[in-house]
Amino acid sequence: MAVEGDATPASSGPGLVAMLVAMVVLTLVAAGGGFGVAWLVNAKINAAKQAVANDANAAKPPEAKFIVKELPTILTKLSGSQAPWLRLNLSIVVAKGTPELDRFAETIAQDVLAFVSNLPVDQVTGPTNFDILRADLQEILRIRSKGAAHELFIRGMLME
Repeated sequence: MAVEGDATPASSGPGLVAMLVAMVVLTLVAAGGGFGVAWLVNAKINAAKQAVANDANAAKPPEAKFIVKELPTILTKLSGSQAPWLRLNLSIVVAKGTPELDRFAETIAQDVLAFVSNLPVDQVTGPTNFDILRADLQEILRIRSKGAAHELFIRGMLME
């Protein structure tokens, strides 16, 4: 007499083995493809680095013709009663190789100090007056430098 619950389990057989083999083969193909793509990308990166290195050696940047020289800080009291103190931080652009650059910068700073100490407060405040002050300082620089200096920058201006 046969009992209904004694059925033998179905064997996994060649189906499971075939699936495992297929997964291993696909994994190897994917890994090989990944290594192949990485090799190609690395070759392109190395070629680009080599091209950049060749360009860097071939075209060096030109040497600067001008330098920026910072002037000593100018601290003075403006003219008039109850006048505030004025602090100016200036820089000038001069041709490279200008002789006695430090002495030249001191001379410009002294001229600016003499000019600014005679200004009343109302000639320094406001955007229009600031532009006029900058133009006046440019004129002082142009006259004093006789063409050696090209530009004057007001890096900071503080009234106390």
